[in-house]
Order: sequence, then C-alpha cells, then structure tokens
Amino acid sequence: MPGGDLADFPDVGQSPAELLLVKRFRWYSRQATKTRLGYLAFGLAQLSAALVIAASVAFSAPRWFAPVLGAGIAFLEGARGLLRIQDNYPAYRAAAEELRNEGWLFAQRAGPYADANSPEVLLAERVVEISTRENTAWASAIRRGDTAGNPA
Repeated sequence: MPGGDLADFPDVGQSPAELLLVKRFRWYSRQATKTRLGYLAFGLAQLSAALVIAASVAFSAPRWFAPVLGAGIAFLEGARGLLRIQDNYPAYRAAAEELRNEGWLFAQRAGPYADANSPEVLLAERVVEISTRENTAWASAIRRGDTAGNPA
C-alpha cells in the first residue's frame, strides 16, 4: 500500500478483517497527526501573542491592545484544555502503533496468529478490542471531566 500513513504498514489482503485493520489504523493515525498539529498551532499562537504583547510597549500600542491579546492567550489555553489536544495525541498515536504492530504480526502469521485456526477472525477481534479499549478510556476520561491526564 503506497505512501502516507501506510508507508510502514504491511500489505494485507481484502478480507473484512484486513480492511477493518487498515481503516482503523488510518483513522487513528490521521487523528494523531491532526491533534499534534493542533497542539503545535495553539502553542505557537499563544507564544506569538505573548511576544507581540511584550513588543507592543515599544511601539506605543493602544491601551486595549495587550489586554485583548492576553484574553486571546487565555482563550486558546482554555480551548486547548477543553479539546484535550495534549491528551488525545498520545492516545491516538498509541492506538495507531498498536494497530500497525497487529498488522505486522498478522501479515507474518506471528505471535497470536501463528497457531490460530482462523487468523482473520482473530484479527477482527483484536482490532475491535484495541479500538474499544481506546474509546472506553476516552469516554471514561470525558465522564470524569479529566483534562489533566492521558485518557489511555
């Protein structure tokens, strides 16, 4: 399978279990990339606003300028916390990497697939288990209102 997030992903067949593996891997990999870029964008925007506040003294900015940028910084930090960007990235990346490893084990018929009577059924079960575990951890963290720890 060519490029992108499948660059280091094993070639798998077209069974429903294998298609599910690829679909879930792509989703988690893309979500990890999006949340990582979002985290960086929020941080760079906050840093830029803070630097502009400091520089605004030198160019005699209006009195309202620094407080507005300060409020923007507070808003960005609040949004970053509510969106759980810093927590979701490692959870999504971990799930994607676990799915990638599962793909390699399946492709080589290694690990639990070595002696499996029906490797495709086992693959489907394990892919669903990985997704369910990550989703359950995420939902549990949301119910707790946890914005400080990793949900996974």
